[in-house]
Parts: sequence; C-alpha cells; structure tokens
Amino acid sequence: MKKKQKKEDSIFCTGKKCPCSMKKTLADIFPNHLPNCLTDIEYDSIQSKITSEEELGYIYARVFNTDPTYNEKRYNQLKRIAKEYK
Repeated sequence: MKKKQKKEDSIFCTGKKCPCSMKKTLADIFPNHLPNCLTDIEYDSIQSKITSEEELGYIYARVFNTDPTYNEKRYNQLKRIAKEYK
C-alpha cells in the first residue's frame, strides 16, 4: 500500500501555480505596477546581503515587467514585496 505524499502549500510561485491571495496583496500595494509574485530563490536573494546589484535588477525586471536597471528605490520596492512573504 502506497502512502500518500503530503502536499506542502507554499506562498511562493512554482512556475505554473501562483497563489492568488498573494498576487492580490501585491496588486494592492503597487496598483500601478501589478507585480508578479516572487519565487523562493528570488526571496532568498533579496534577503541576502551578498546579492549583486545586477542580480537584483534582473529580479526587479521579472517581478515588475520592466528593464533590469538597478537603483535604491527599486531595491526598496523588492524589500517591500519580500516583507509580505514573512
């Protein structure tokens, strides 16, 4: 008899599955941008102190569907999104 594997719900996007509640929360915070959800790897990169500005720029570009340039304002927006995942 096979044991059923327990599915663990994640607050992070897994590619095809994106939790609608988080997407709605992010849309409420940034109504003019309508950001995409973070992946767990992106979340860890934002929290890390050693992530390069170039990598943060690419994360920002994917989340906000924009160019991958980096500046302090964009980093603060990423930190604000990461704060919602805590």
